[in-house]
Amino acid sequence: MPRERRNDFPGAWHHVMNRTIDGNLLFADDTDRRIFMTELRGALAAFRAELHGYCLMSNHYHLLIHTPDGGLSNTLQRTASLFTQKMNTRRNRDGPLFRGRFNSVSPNDDAHLVNMSAYIHLNPVKAGLVKAPEDWGWSSASAYFGIAERPDWLHTTTLIDILDAAGGTAGYRKFVMERLAYDMGAAEMGSDPSHESSD
Repeated sequence: MPRERRNDFPGAWHHVMNRTIDGNLLFADDTDRRIFMTELRGALAAFRAELHGYCLMSNHYHLLIHTPDGGLSNTLQRTASLFTQKMNTRRNRDGPLFRGRFNSVSPNDDAHLVNMSAYIHLNPVKAGLVKAPEDWGWSSASAYFGIAERPDWLHTTTLIDILDAAGGTAGYRKFVMERLAYDMGAAEMGSDPSHESSD
């Protein structure tokens, strides 16, 4: 059965996810996470892609990427290949690290796009690892909320402007926390409010 064709065209947006092949840790420590982010930034620069959000969990990652020139597959393939090589050397292992090619979801509209970003930033909270998104050290939440300095390689203004240019970082944080409250309330009612499947 042929693989489904990706929406890998110039100007596309993507919520990208992948996890380990064996369910073990993808990131054993902060050094692993730093190596991944270094390789990701190199690939983003090589293919002129933009990172608009991220969250590195223990056995998977979430990325929100915009590709002005296309090239999503090239960006993620390069990242995965170089990261796998370094992890295999570091862990004295051999073979693939990821369970397969990455998954990606493209938003239907701006509302879907900002909800994707909220979903990414709320991942550690939903997993019970922290109480607030900004408490997770390996996501873009604190930069979006204006708590941490935004690195040059992270783009935040597009999503903040979609919500409310005047609200700035405070407006974005309000949106994310309202989404959390809504999701938790819906979960108590026994429904799944997420706009995407949990991963």
